[in-house]
Amino acid sequence: MPAFVLIHGYTGTPRDLAPLADDLAARFGRQSVCTVSLPGHDQDVPPPYDEAGFVRAVAVACEEMAHRRDRIVLLGHSTGGTLALAALAQHLVRPALLVLMATPHHVDG
Repeated sequence: MPAFVLIHGYTGTPRDLAPLADDLAARFGRQSVCTVSLPGHDQDVPPPYDEAGFVRAVAVACEEMAHRRDRIVLLGHSTGGTLALAALAQHLVRPALLVLMATPHHVDG
């Protein structure tokens, strides 16, 4: 059974992906879903763009979920997709499936 790691966009929060996370949890179980909270995104204003720090958070979440399930499905929305691609390019994650939603090919920042 897969584990799902969801990554929100730069100006977003994990709440943006809550409906999707809830649907996946209902079908696959709550333990199979992780919505990454990018560092500093618990504030009203997003922090300065820190790709390295954000990519580390994605890699850590994937590593933790890999201990629970046999394969990872990595879903990135907007800049979350760009971060998923960066983590993949840096060989920090090895998802069975990568899903990109409204993802820019690069981020100026």
